[in-house]
Amino acid sequence: MRIKLKRILLLVLVMVMFCNVNTYVVSANESEEYKTFSQGDKRWKDHTCPGGYTIGSAGCFITSCAIILAYGNKDLRDVGKFNPQICGDKMSYINGGLDAASVKNIDSNMQLVATDWKIDSNTQQTFSAKDAKEKVMGYLNKGYFVIIETGKQPITSSTHFSPIVGVENGTPVVWDVNGGKHSDWKTWAEDAGICRMSVFKHNKVKSLDVLQGGTGK
Repeated sequence: MRIKLKRILLLVLVMVMFCNVNTYVVSANESEEYKTFSQGDKRWKDHTCPGGYTIGSAGCFITSCAIILAYGNKDLRDVGKFNPQICGDKMSYINGGLDAASVKNIDSNMQLVATDWKIDSNTQQTFSAKDAKEKVMGYLNKGYFVIIETGKQPITSSTHFSPIVGVENGTPVVWDVNGGKHSDWKTWAEDAGICRMSVFKHNKVKSLDVLQGGTGK
């Protein structure tokens, strides 16, 4: 009887140890939808932000911010509790223009550290493809998150922003928040040209630890 009891206790102990080793706790509603947020999503495209415009018409920067914020903070990965609409409502505006530094309104650990223009805010001059890649990779290697801007075709006839969401074979990966239409680094850096990079730092998470193909995993 004692031997049988010992065997039972040993079996229970092994089962407990096995469960402890293999337990992984995640948020009940955590998903990967944030990785492909689109400004044209019917759930929020017609929503008017405090700046006076809809996300569908001019919310590319808002949508880009929502993506990098969710990459940096796993608590923002429940689309029911955080998405471009909620992001746009929580950010701040100056004369109708979005204040990039107000990402801290949503996550105090995320902060704007640089706005890197080719020349200045009054021009649409672009970085060479070589310079653009070196700059973006330099920021990523420092652990920063990057949102890029272009003002030229074939991507846009005005201005358009999208985030860098990873690295593949040493090349930055772009997710075009306009439904993924131009999610190709060559299209941005060579064909259209990048005129600005908005650079953000998260105080607790490094970009390459969470972005696709990052070296931190």
